[in-house]
Amino acid sequence: MDHMTNKQTIYAISGIAADDRVFQFLNLDNPLQYLPWIEPLPDETLKSYAHRMMTTYGIDQVEKPIILGLSFGGMLATEMAKIIPGSKAILISTSETRSELPLAIKAGAKMKANKFIPDMLANPPIDLAAKFFGTKKKELLKAILADSDIDFTRWALGAIGKWENDVRLSEKLKIHGTEDIVIPLVDKSSVIIDSGTHLMILDKPDEVSRAINDYLKR
Repeated sequence: MDHMTNKQTIYAISGIAADDRVFQFLNLDNPLQYLPWIEPLPDETLKSYAHRMMTTYGIDQVEKPIILGLSFGGMLATEMAKIIPGSKAILISTSETRSELPLAIKAGAKMKANKFIPDMLANPPIDLAAKFFGTKKKELLKAILADSDIDFTRWALGAIGKWENDVRLSEKLKIHGTEDIVIPLVDKSSVIIDSGTHLMILDKPDEVSRAINDYLKR
């Protein structure tokens, strides 16, 4: 790890029902520090949650931090990067603005569908889940979903649906797969991973890592 000694830390935020295990296959030149979830407040907005998470971990005190977010974590990373001067955001399989969110998520939020998500969603049929999220690592996905907090998932889906951000970041890297059915590719200026799915970070970690390392070398 000596080659990482003088490299700036990347602060990483996972997707809703996930944790640090989604980052384990990345091969980055910079050290990566995972930020665990904090408890959301009732009906808290995504923007407010991002701000509390940022101050809880002192990211706002870091000079020009690098914040990496996967899926829901990318939306949080966007909100943090909007506030912190000189920060860099690395957004993977996510939406940078509300206009990039899938219509199904917006419609579900209007109907408050997140409040009716059954507990069994934390332990769905693994073949179906693997196809939806797009990974061949079924046992890993099953273990991650089994450890997820369904109440957090309900809150987060509601917060995404009410997310209003329309600000595009000046300093960011967006990485998206062509086969992402959870949050389909919208921004064609992204680094596009051919056949990449929503969880391409698990199945195509070399391509994702290369894009991140190249970006941080510039």
